[in-house]
Amino acid sequence: MTAREYLQQLGFSGDKIDYIYTKTGLRSDEAVNRNLNKIYSVFLAFGFNKDDIRNIISTTPHILVLKEETYVFKFKYLLSLGYSRDEIIKMCNTFPAIIGLPIDYINDRIKMLIELGYSKNKVLKLIKLLPSIIGLSDNNIIDKINYLKLYGYTDSDIVKITSTEPSILSCSNELLELKREFLNKLGFDNEAIAKMVKIAPAFLCLSTENVGNSVKGIMSFGFLEAQVVKMAKSCPTLIGLSNDNLKAKIDSLIDLGYTREQVLAISCSMPAFLTYSVDNVKDRINYLLSRGYSFEKIAKMSVGYPGIFSMSFDNLVKKLDFYDAIGISHLVLDDPCRLMQSADVSYARYKALSSIGIGISGDNYRLLFLANELFENRFGWNKEDLLRMYPYLEGKRKNA
Repeated sequence: MTAREYLQQLGFSGDKIDYIYTKTGLRSDEAVNRNLNKIYSVFLAFGFNKDDIRNIISTTPHILVLKEETYVFKFKYLLSLGYSRDEIIKMCNTFPAIIGLPIDYINDRIKMLIELGYSKNKVLKLIKLLPSIIGLSDNNIIDKINYLKLYGYTDSDIVKITSTEPSILSCSNELLELKREFLNKLGFDNEAIAKMVKIAPAFLCLSTENVGNSVKGIMSFGFLEAQVVKMAKSCPTLIGLSNDNLKAKIDSLIDLGYTREQVLAISCSMPAFLTYSVDNVKDRINYLLSRGYSFEKIAKMSVGYPGIFSMSFDNLVKKLDFYDAIGISHLVLDDPCRLMQSADVSYARYKALSSIGIGISGDNYRLLFLANELFENRFGWNKEDLLRMYPYLEGKRKNA
């Protein structure tokens, strides 16, 4: 069987076969068949499937001229770094050139990244997420880091951002500059962009087209452009959500009983609300309904303090239980921003005021929620002292 016939049998197209011959310079049927047999034998034994092997050879035909020990040792080396077989297979499929790169070259790249401030574990994670980083030149990586520093990112910021989203390192500075200019025109200043990327590094990898379409899509639900920009600054993951996803979420919230205006108001106040699953919102509403609150009361609370959906369930229960116990929960829910204060602080203040003969009622319940400085100036207790004097859990045990 000729090498061409063998390659056709393995699933390679005529064009791919021509490409392989052009790139490798191989002409001997015997040499091609022998090398193919070695590759398939070693790779299949390691865990690759035939589609993987065909993809790797098609992308990097040079593998056909490598000595068998080159890829055998490469697999052993990658295993020694702590990668699993499945991770190595995925890395080789993503960046087949890794198979032919000298081990010393890879070690030098790892050393260089460590010298730039990455821990070895972070470097190995970078390579796993973006194997092609091994193929980037030192100058390319250093230029990218220097470019990011121009916009206020510290060394530690850059390590954190690129560890989460390694593809930033493969973007050209020119492309990043175009994105920055586009975002500036939308109303995002450089400081805001830097903050957004720290929160959600993937934001920097979105195309200008995706960002523009996302902003227009969010506006189509009734938000103003200025509102969308403001929302995105605090919750960058909003940009990139599909319109279908947002529409389904907003429609589901309206089906629960919210008006469109209430959904918009909650979202403007706490943009992350639009990223929460509807099931989580339903669970929180059902819990509040089970405590005897009407949906109208819950909707009013949601608009006044959307944080009832972001705080942990245990935290919400703790606060409501305490305010129920002292008879002011109805007042707090009419003024839901009071729920921002921790139950520990409210409990400590309640006990301290009780110790000097001040009982809390509807007339003076706001004393519990004075700003720390005002409370200290008026009563002489600072927050830290109160929390030590009246720990909430200890008080609960004594009252049990």
